[in-house]
Amino acid sequence: MTVLTDLSEWEGLETDLEAILTDVLSSILGEEVLPAWEPAPPGEQALTRLAIHDLRGDGYVEIEILVPMALAKVVAARMLGVAQPLDDDIVDAVAELGNIAGGNVKSVLFEHSRLSLPLPRFELSGGETDRHPEGLVARAAVNGLVAELAVYPVAAALGLQWPPHPETDSDMESAQ
Repeated sequence: MTVLTDLSEWEGLETDLEAILTDVLSSILGEEVLPAWEPAPPGEQALTRLAIHDLRGDGYVEIEILVPMALAKVVAARMLGVAQPLDDDIVDAVAELGNIAGGNVKSVLFEHSRLSLPLPRFELSGGETDRHPEGLVARAAVNGLVAELAVYPVAAALGLQWPPHPETDSDMESAQ
């Protein structure tokens, strides 16, 4: 297994991440979304975590999307067409936001790779600015609310589940 320790080999990745985050949020919300440089203020946030497994180099990159709760509620309302989303709706919407953004990041980084299932949750943020100092963080603001897309190398994607994949799950066929 190769551990990716430096994302700088992907020239322009920061710009790509910024474009992915602003485009995804803009398409979901139907509003103007602009790049942001300041982190979201402390408070309750919805977070989803995914990983990309590079099948050629056998390395992993993790992706996190943090969305302030006020913005997560709007995302859920727009995605699901409900006026007052419940906590389960918010979790589902943030997981889907992770799938969409993660799929875009995956296509930028690796030709042969697979995306884990999202692991969404709520958390109380203390406003940490260097959550993943070895990674890259893109920020986008809509109506004064800042969302973050972080990408960082990891040795293994612990705690995540993976959908079946024919290239890596050959034992699935023999079990059927």
